[in-house]
Amino acid sequence: MLHFRSQGFTLIELITVLAIVGILTMIAVPGMRSLVNNNRYVTDTNEFVAAVNLARNEASKRGAPVGVAAKTVGGSTNFKNGWVVFVDTNTRNRVYDSAENTSILTIQSHEPLRGHTTLGGDGTMPNVIMFDSRGLLSHDSALKYKLCDSDFTGTGNGVDGRQITIGLSAHVSVIR
Repeated sequence: MLHFRSQGFTLIELITVLAIVGILTMIAVPGMRSLVNNNRYVTDTNEFVAAVNLARNEASKRGAPVGVAAKTVGGSTNFKNGWVVFVDTNTRNRVYDSAENTSILTIQSHEPLRGHTTLGGDGTMPNVIMFDSRGLLSHDSALKYKLCDSDFTGTGNGVDGRQITIGLSAHVSVIR
């Protein structure tokens, strides 16, 4: 007597496996989004802090005022549009103007932030961070910026972004 051995899966086995995969995917996707957003915040924060530290170091090295300025796109000036590290060779300590090639020396330029990420202050924070010729902050008080999702409506507890503080001594700290 011949016995045929069945090969493959039954329809019930296939549906069961697909249901399990679907449930696992529904559980994993929100966690993956959080992971991607967190990695983007960390990367953008590190790049901004690196630009601030570069400006501070260049100011003390060159003995001239150096700043980090927010780029202007469509009439809107903010760090979401990217930023420029520049030397103000005429020592006027004013806003970066890319059309003014004679008094501005660009050291580094950063592209706009990706996704819905935004970087800004509470409305009173300047769009230009200046360091004097000694590498000290050229502002009256410490500067605080928040990097977060542009749809951020939380209490600022750090879960949804990072707070970047630049002290008068030019020390940069990041709070999650």
